[in-house]
Amino acid sequence: MKKFIFSILLFSTMPASAQWWEDAGLPIQLANGVSQIYSDVTTNTMYCTGDLEHNMGTPEQAFHYCTYHNGSWTRSDPFNLNVLTAIIYHDTLIVGGAFNSVNGEPVPYIAYQANGQWHPYGSIDQSVHRLRIFDGELYATGSFEYADGHLCNGVAKRVGGTWMNVGEVPSVSAPVQDIAKYNGELYITGALHYYDLGAHGIARYDGSQWSPVGNGILGGFAVGLRLATYQGELYMGGMIDIAAGNPGHAIMRWNGTEWHSVGTGVQGPNGGYAYLYTVNDLSVHNGLLYASGGFNYAGNVPAEYIATWDGERWCGLGGSFTSLGPVYSHGFYGDTLYVGCYNQADGQPVNSLARYIGTGPDTCSVIMGTVGIAEQNPQMPDQLIDLGNGQYRFSGSPHGGEVRLYTSTGQLIRTFTVRSSSNGSEPFGLVGLAPGIYLLDLHGSWSGRVVIDR
Repeated sequence: MKKFIFSILLFSTMPASAQWWEDAGLPIQLANGVSQIYSDVTTNTMYCTGDLEHNMGTPEQAFHYCTYHNGSWTRSDPFNLNVLTAIIYHDTLIVGGAFNSVNGEPVPYIAYQANGQWHPYGSIDQSVHRLRIFDGELYATGSFEYADGHLCNGVAKRVGGTWMNVGEVPSVSAPVQDIAKYNGELYITGALHYYDLGAHGIARYDGSQWSPVGNGILGGFAVGLRLATYQGELYMGGMIDIAAGNPGHAIMRWNGTEWHSVGTGVQGPNGGYAYLYTVNDLSVHNGLLYASGGFNYAGNVPAEYIATWDGERWCGLGGSFTSLGPVYSHGFYGDTLYVGCYNQADGQPVNSLARYIGTGPDTCSVIMGTVGIAEQNPQMPDQLIDLGNGQYRFSGSPHGGEVRLYTSTGQLIRTFTVRSSSNGSEPFGLVGLAPGIYLLDLHGSWSGRVVIDR
């Protein structure tokens, strides 16, 4: 006889308002994606960068970033191509991107502002995708090969008044998308294929050499897009396919030794893993990890394009976005959440940037942290009835619908439909499963961890 013990999915109450998001008022005529939302707490200023065009009749001076300060928006000086990233370093604003001029003057790929004027911030030969500061030191990543004459292959560190390489980074044909520091080592991610290292999608630097990070990202379309440290682990979001053998889909976590799933991770429009979507951005705010991208569920509960993870469970924030585009980025101005999206949120037009006006988590998943024998929630008794011989049925409110069975790593292994009956559902079978922990989900209305013990 196999023993099944369940813990129950709890739903929080919905906000009183049916609207969770509103237009943030980005003052741009044509916004095709906000790549970064960065806030400087010292000056109380938020920077939004990306494919933002204004006055398109003069394309050589049509691209801008935008700043938000004390309730007012301002457009930057005009650039000839995208500004992709911004940061304040030693009280100086530095921006990087695909541009090579600002205000009609040559300033390629990276620039700083002083006394209202823009100047080159060193010599970098291709686009800069991300600027980060760790332990007071500035790093740049992107598609560049050389920085200030040093062979950098997409990763550079500011030392004194010049850019330096970070060890002997192997050559790669794709941009380095992001960089993080974890346990004293540097990690970089992107569509990276370091065949001489056996490193795919992600690599790390211990101060003397670069090396693989476990198996990296498996699969031919593997792309790492964003890194974040949270609760003593390194999280990576990107185009990550669980079907290729990765422990997670679109997001994984590294504990210093091996890769793990993040609960049951994030899911697509049908609540499964059939689609190759992405987690585009990660950040930590007020003790929660925020993940945004192109998914529709997180932890098998509704979470359209953005969700939070607290180390044990996923929560959706409520609301909906147009299906024409994902959430490209997110960030906070004070405690207000902003997302770089497409042109619609909660059925209302938005100019590629939306502000969260909801009251908090809308739906939350079953706790997936320390998995063990759990008792059924006393407020929802007899939701699953053991009929013996591997046969079960739902009773009470769940009734019938599509049932999905997942492994503890979030892999969908079985889908079937149960029919409603007068007192719940008709019987169904759960047989042929190896001992272990599973997640059973009934069409998003009921979910429980399943511990099978022979």
